[in-house]
Amino acid sequence: MPHAEATPSGAAPDADNHEATPARDECIFYHVIDLPDEAATPGSWDFRDTEVEYHGGFEFAGKRVLEVGTATGSHAFWMERQGADVLPYDLTPRHSWDLLPAPVQDSRQVDMRMRKLIGEINAGFRYCRDRLGSKLSLHGGTAYDIPTALGEFDVIVFASVLLHLRDPMGALQRAACRAKTIIICDRYWPSLDNARPDAQFAPRLGDELPWGGWTWWYVSPKAYEAMLQLLGFTSFRTTVSGHLHIPSRDRIPLYTLIASRS
Repeated sequence: MPHAEATPSGAAPDADNHEATPARDECIFYHVIDLPDEAATPGSWDFRDTEVEYHGGFEFAGKRVLEVGTATGSHAFWMERQGADVLPYDLTPRHSWDLLPAPVQDSRQVDMRMRKLIGEINAGFRYCRDRLGSKLSLHGGTAYDIPTALGEFDVIVFASVLLHLRDPMGALQRAACRAKTIIICDRYWPSLDNARPDAQFAPRLGDELPWGGWTWWYVSPKAYEAMLQLLGFTSFRTTVSGHLHIPSRDRIPLYTLIASRS
């Protein structure tokens, strides 16, 4: 979630309440989701049997939840079924990714391609929402500028999105005053010292371009814990669980950090 073209912090963000259901072939699906009367969606991740573990066993019933980085909406729809009041929140084509195009690339073309991708992911959310009969509306904006018009939350969930941000601390700082609990779900990297506040800058020359935008940082849970301590959070619990990554056909370890303050 980038900072470009952020919604003004006091304004209500984009919402998709009145948009028509897109055709399935107009969508990109990031999550595998079971749909009534048709085949499950394709996707890069399948959380259908591991949602409880992904969220660290947190009890969402009766909670007001902002999910930052909702993508196709698998987690938002699951939290809704648990009895939460969920606001799914993600980029729209009005917001560009945190990109760093290579000098040899046409940055305008890269930006246009990424905005098209964002629109197709948004369409995937709307398609699944309408097929499932969900009442959720996708709110558009960036992780750096969550509009004050959305109000306060019991919980803010960063759903595997902080690793895609150039400034994850900036996003946490802006969210910290809006909720008493923050849940961070992120990739568990055995190469890090996960017992310490360790982090590694991910982009390298020769990697798939554009540099940045896909993964900016490898971050240990202790590093996020240290950031959140500076923001007034005092209670922390971390779990690690495996989840099915479709392209690799492996169960990839992800960690869940649940941070709370009194």
